[in-house]
Amino acid sequence: MLLSHFAAFCALIASISAHSWLEQMQVVVDGMYVGAKGYSRAYYPRTLPGPDGQTIQNASPDSHMSYQLPQNSAGRSRIAASDNLCGFGQNTPGNQSQGYPQLMAKPGAYVAAKYLENGHVSLPENQAGKPGSGGLVYIYVTSQPKEDEKLVDVLKWNTEGTGGDKRGKLISQQNFDDGRCYQINSSPISQQRVAANTNHTEEQWCESNFQIPEDAEVGKDLTMYWVWDWATKPKVDPGLPDGKDEYYTTCSDIKVVNDMVKANSIKENALLPQDPQTEAVADYKERAANLTNTVAPRHGDSASSSAPVDLPASSTPTPAQFAPIPASSSMTSAVTSSAVTSSAKAIATDVPQTLVTMTATATQMVTQLETVTQTQWVDATKVPFHRHPRRFAHHH
Repeated sequence: MLLSHFAAFCALIASISAHSWLEQMQVVVDGMYVGAKGYSRAYYPRTLPGPDGQTIQNASPDSHMSYQLPQNSAGRSRIAASDNLCGFGQNTPGNQSQGYPQLMAKPGAYVAAKYLENGHVSLPENQAGKPGSGGLVYIYVTSQPKEDEKLVDVLKWNTEGTGGDKRGKLISQQNFDDGRCYQINSSPISQQRVAANTNHTEEQWCESNFQIPEDAEVGKDLTMYWVWDWATKPKVDPGLPDGKDEYYTTCSDIKVVNDMVKANSIKENALLPQDPQTEAVADYKERAANLTNTVAPRHGDSASSSAPVDLPASSTPTPAQFAPIPASSSMTSAVTSSAVTSSAKAIATDVPQTLVTMTATATQMVTQLETVTQTQWVDATKVPFHRHPRRFAHHH
C-alpha cells in the first residue's frame, strides 16, 4: 500500500515537472488543419525516430525549449529590462533547425500554434496562486525583430502598433487552455475530456490561434512571439508570499507567401507522436480575434464579487497582475501602475506546496499525497468569461 502511494506520488511529480512551448504551427482553413507544418526558431523535438519504428526520448528537451523569465538563476521574482525575450538560439531570426522549417502562410490566414499542456490545464490545483485555464497567451508580431529583443519592450506593444518602440503589435490574447486539450492522467478534467474525444485517446494538444495580418508583406518574414503568462499571485502560496513573475516564450518566423501550393510542398520531419487532431478548435476565429482578458479563477482564490467591465476600444490590452477572481460567475482583473507588466510568477517549483514541504518519511509522504488527491478539483473551463480592462504594471 505504501509503495503504491509512493509510486503515485512519483507519477504526479513527473506529470507536472515538464513545461510547455510551441511544438508546431499549421494553417487553418474552414476549421481544418491544412498544408505543411511550421516550427519555431531552433526547434528541438521531444522525441526522435528509433529502430524498428520505435520512438526514443530526445535528450533534455526542457533545457533546449523551455525558456522561463525571469530565469531561476537570476535570483529574483520580477522580470527586468535586461531579460531577453528569446532564448536557446531563438534570438536569431531565421535560425531554423534542419528538418523543421518555418511556417508559410498567406496574409489573412488563420494559424494554430500547438503545444502540450503538461498538467497546467488538467491539474490546476498543483500549484497555489496560479491562474485558471493555465494562464494567458499573448501573440505579438513584428517585421522588424531584434536579436537582443527584450521582454519588457515587447510587452509595451499594443493592438494599434503605437505602443513602446512601435516596431510590432499585439494581435491576440487568449487562455492557455483551448477548452479541449488534455494530458492523459487520473484528474477529472483529463478523464472528462478523454471521454468527450473517444476517437482521440492519445494526449490532445492545445492550440493558440491567430491571424496573419492582412497587410503582411508577401515574400518577407513575419516574426511571431508566443508569450505565455503563468503568474503566481501574492499571498496564496506560502512559499511565494509576494508572488512571482513567470513567463515562457517561443520565438518563430513565418514566411508570408501568396502561393500555398508551393508552400505545402516543403518537407519537414514528422513529430512522434503527432497531434491526433485534424480540426482546429471550433472557436478558432474568435480566439484569434480576442484582445481582452479572459482568464479564469486561480486555484485557491477566495470568492469575491465584481461586475464584468467592457474593455474600451482605446485601451491597450497588456499583461498585468490579476486580482482574486470568484469561482462563480464574475471575474475581475486588477490593474497596477505604468510602463511594463507584472503578471507571471515562477514555475521554480511547479510542484504543489504541500508536496514541496513534505519530509522524507514515508508516512508523511502518504499523508501529504492524500491531502493532494482529496483536494477539490476545479474545471476552469466551466467558468464564464468576461472582458476586463488592463494596463501596464511597472517593474524595477
